[in-house]
Amino acid sequence: MPPKPSKEDYNTTKSYRPITLESKIGNLMEIIVKRRLVWKLEVEDGMADTQNAYCNNRSCTQSLMRAIQCIHEGMVKQHSYVMVVIDYESCFKRVWRAGLLKKAHYHGVKGRLWMYLKEFLTDRKYDLRVNNYTSPIFSSKVGIPQRSGLSPILCNLYTKDALEQVLGNYTEFADDASIWHRQKYVNQAIEDMNADLKQVELWCNKWNMNIA
Repeated sequence: MPPKPSKEDYNTTKSYRPITLESKIGNLMEIIVKRRLVWKLEVEDGMADTQNAYCNNRSCTQSLMRAIQCIHEGMVKQHSYVMVVIDYESCFKRVWRAGLLKKAHYHGVKGRLWMYLKEFLTDRKYDLRVNNYTSPIFSSKVGIPQRSGLSPILCNLYTKDALEQVLGNYTEFADDASIWHRQKYVNQAIEDMNADLKQVELWCNKWNMNIA
């Protein structure tokens, strides 16, 4: 009988992340839908203004420059800063599909495009293959497929309202975000930050997310 796995073995296993392998035709279709979806969300305000990942003419440079500019302005006035950098844990795996479809419809994704997304997310099945071993077929009821061309845009849409109740400044890049407060006294900045983190916690509880 093999030995019982140790805690280190479990931690190592969690480091592995299955990716979705699809046909070339399926990948091509996703690229076509992705371009249409990005355009639609930008027109219908389905992308957060502070989100700089997977958007046209945006990159991590914008996120970095936004933070640097605010910090520089505070240094000139000799203010104190408190910054928190957060990461949504296993964001793709935790997306609530019904909630995602509801958000897509709210932001103007309707008709055939919405129906495509529904079919894309509904009744997904998969198996796992390691060397010569193939697992039984499983049904997937939560999350969006890793490595799919559509998933990053859908993740942006899903987390679009995550920081809308935050009072501090913030910037986002994919499933990472930075929040900062500037105050004359550091204790006040800490108090404001804790209030914002409480808002983030409430959003996570509502939408099945967790902070790593």
